[in-house]
Order: sequence, then structure tokens, then C-alpha cells
Amino acid sequence: MFRSVMVASMVTGLRAADPHPDMWLVVCLNPLCFGLAHVHHCIEKVERGWDWFSAVASTLVQFTYTSIFGCIATLLFMRTGSIYSAIWSHVICNYAGLPDTGFMYPRSADWHLFSYSRLLHRYRFLHLGLHALGLVLFAVLIMPATVTTASSTASIHWTAL
Repeated sequence: MFRSVMVASMVTGLRAADPHPDMWLVVCLNPLCFGLAHVHHCIEKVERGWDWFSAVASTLVQFTYTSIFGCIATLLFMRTGSIYSAIWSHVICNYAGLPDTGFMYPRSADWHLFSYSRLLHRYRFLHLGLHALGLVLFAVLIMPATVTTASSTASIHWTAL
């Protein structure tokens, strides 16, 4: 809800100043507003006993992650004109989480012989390469994959760049 209200407000405000605003400005600024609304968690962590460095580092990681995801969700919402695309991407993102990179570092000799991390450690660079390839393909294909809805009347916020 926050995202859809913020997008509508930003687009309306930008269009008041310029009839053809740069929609990428909304895609990039909206998540920053959402991320800033969660910075108070840093203070809560310190009050629970975290040291300042750990609290700030944790909050920065969370802010960065949510901002990147926010750009994707905002872009999907603006391109499709439907909040459901942002909701489903949020569900998928929450389910998948950040990639587990525990396989990158060798463990002690008592590592279980058939553990997932031990088996993947041998192929760690291939695994990371596949992650990178997935990110590149996502970045390249997100605009063409949403072009039909962005050019239709379903998208009330997106204007051609």
C-alpha cells in the first residue's frame, strides 16, 4: 500500500511540473523513501544491546536490499499498472531471501561428508557465475517482458521514455 500511494503521489507531483516526467526518477526515489522509513530499526537494535557498528551495518544491508527490491517492485507496479505484480514479487523475494553463499568458504575437517555446502564448494565459481548470469538476464529481460502491459491502458503510471 505504501508503495502504491507513494508512486501515485510522486507521479502526480512530477506531472504537475512536467507533463512527461522521467519515470525512472520515481522508480529510484520511491524505494529510498520506503527504506528511510525503516532506519529507526537501527536505534531499536542498539536499545536491545547491539553495538553501534553492528546495528548500523545490519541496517545498511537491510536498507540496500529493500531499496533494490523496491526498485524492482516499483518498476513492475508502474509497468503493469497492477499492485499484484509487486505483491507477487514481494512474496517470491521473501520466500527466496538472499542467496546462501555459505558454500564459498571451506569448513573444518568435521564437515559432514554429504553436506550441501561441502558439495557446492567445489563448484562455487560456477554457482556464483550462474547467479550473476541470472541477474544480468533479469536486468536485460524485465523491460521487454513488461512491454505489453506498459504500452496498454492497464499502466496508468508509466509513460514512454
